[in-house]
Amino acid sequence: MRMLLSGYHNPHFETLTEYTEAAITELGVHLTVFDDRDFLLPGTVRTLCGPLQRWDAARLNRRLVALASAHRPDVCLVQGGHRISAVSVEAMKRMGIVTVLWTIDAPGSSGLPFDTARLYDVVCCGGTEAVELFAAAGMPHAQWLPFACAPGRHATTVLNDDEKHTYASDVCFVGSYYPNRARWLEPLADMNLVIRGPGWGQLDGRSALKGVARDEQVVPSEWLKLYAAAKIILAIHYQDGVSPCHQASPKVFEAMACGGFLLSDDQRDVTTLFKEGEHLAVFRNAHDLRGKIAYYLSRSDERARIAGQGHREAITNHTYVRRMERLLSMVRTVQTRGRG
Repeated sequence: MRMLLSGYHNPHFETLTEYTEAAITELGVHLTVFDDRDFLLPGTVRTLCGPLQRWDAARLNRRLVALASAHRPDVCLVQGGHRISAVSVEAMKRMGIVTVLWTIDAPGSSGLPFDTARLYDVVCCGGTEAVELFAAAGMPHAQWLPFACAPGRHATTVLNDDEKHTYASDVCFVGSYYPNRARWLEPLADMNLVIRGPGWGQLDGRSALKGVARDEQVVPSEWLKLYAAAKIILAIHYQDGVSPCHQASPKVFEAMACGGFLLSDDQRDVTTLFKEGEHLAVFRNAHDLRGKIAYYLSRSDERARIAGQGHREAITNHTYVRRMERLLSMVRTVQTRGRG
């Protein structure tokens, strides 16, 4: 099988796109890659001038269609989908290419590509909230395909003595600043807490987290060490209070694959995929969060047992290879139906 993958390559560190590419290759699929943010003009210029934005977006889409025409893949997998036009999807379908959309962002952060989604042969969603929103919009064929881990890249890291001292924490949170995350973390400021991620400079100057949170982009080599040195890893999902978000973030799977003990908010997709008390712990309110931290800090054996079981579950059933196997099965169903 031949696949064309359209996704974003962050120039600073690897992300879901690279993990997906590696999994597809591992499955023996011949892969061609297209960067869907390879615009000619800088974003600042495109934002200020609508005609230039449309011109550059059309140019980008013509390049995708030309690549598909040249390589003639069996399937085109589009991650996100916001920058790929209906014209491009329809052009690839006319070539006999099975088109697959895999939505990535939570609906509230960037919206869902409703206009083009209905054109794809297969629609997969990183969170169940997107499945429900697509169904409400008349697309009941959307299916849940959660994120995952890449065991070759997400694994237990052995630290030397200096690193243990530098990265040690009782509680660690790695992720971007959002107001809801700050609200959860504020009451924990008096603990041995580490917070790393972009955007934390937005904290109010009076915030108790000002001396705790570091505003920085955290590359995988760094957060692997933070996770290895932490007794408890927190997962707090994006919520804007308006748009639904139920998806399990990549950090959930990655923390478990690293062998860390995960304490997550009560996120629907997380508790569907993993068992509380067996693979991870879950908190439901501020009092419960502080209580669970105190409880598990005093019970290292129980933390180790849950972390070990979570690790085995993640690297066995929740890898990108597993996800791509399922996606390819969906593609084969479409191909069989077409031949029938």
